[in-house]
Amino acid sequence: MISIPCNARNPAEYYACIGLLEWADIVERGAMGCFDAQSFSLMGIRSSLQALLQGLVHAEIRAVDPTNLEGAIYYGESLILNWWEQDRHPMKGWSGGGNYPSLFLPRFQKAALSQVGTPDPLGEYIFSNRGMITMDARVRSGSSETGFSADDMSSKPHRSQYALTLLLAFIGLQRTLHIEKRYCTWRSLVPPMLVPAASLGHLPGYTRDTYGFDTFRVKANSGSTVGYAHIIEEDGYAQI
Repeated sequence: MISIPCNARNPAEYYACIGLLEWADIVERGAMGCFDAQSFSLMGIRSSLQALLQGLVHAEIRAVDPTNLEGAIYYGESLILNWWEQDRHPMKGWSGGGNYPSLFLPRFQKAALSQVGTPDPLGEYIFSNRGMITMDARVRSGSSETGFSADDMSSKPHRSQYALTLLLAFIGLQRTLHIEKRYCTWRSLVPPMLVPAASLGHLPGYTRDTYGFDTFRVKANSGSTVGYAHIIEEDGYAQI
């Protein structure tokens, strides 16, 4: 079993856990995952967490259609991602004109190399001067838009990034194309194919907690960022 710390109130960490489950099942079929109060557990595979993350940060990323660089991508040999093409998706795919996932995701891979092998991979951050990822509630910035920024990274310790979290979250959003900004954790093991239902609370007896999150502006004339989610229902009971 693999277990990693997770604060499910942070949307980026939640979606990263789903991305880890998805990636694990690509690497070794049979992966299943579930949440408890402070962590996410992965079972059904023999690979170590470090091996999974090493594969994640070294996988090839390329456009499915070389003539449409802003469209769907291959992450690795067989995983196709295209969630940003969905109408009304609450997350913006990226910011910055002339950039696209097959260009900026490899930058995140490079930045995440130092996070592989740490005991809390979703909690480790690296420094950057530009390219703030405003999907992560731990980050406060007047950056471009909610989602993923495509700007270059530098080594200046000006702003912090959770590069590994965002790589996994980028994958996790494929299974959770929620129109509303809400999601559920679940208490029993499920495979990736049941994540869409589990994340919406549609599996009776599985739902643990239900969360809702908002976007807001840090300052006037700035882009929006994601805030920590609030609990709507805890263990099936509505919070007033």
